[in-house]
Amino acid sequence: MMIFILIKNRWVALVLSRILFSLAHTINLMTITPYLVISLFMEIAYGRYGLSSATFIHMIYNALSVFI
Repeated sequence: MMIFILIKNRWVALVLSRILFSLAHTINLMTITPYLVISLFMEIAYGRYGLSSATFIHMIYNALSVFI
């Protein structure tokens, strides 16, 4: 969320936040794709419904990764 405040260009902020989110969750570039995809869904949810919906998606994704 801080990236969107600091960077005024929305598209640059979206791409940068997705990359940073993905790199924060994995260093292996072979497994970065799922994190890029889930971050896209979280960005859409954040833009349409707010922070709580993006947080909920993140929680669901984490729960699924624990049980699978």
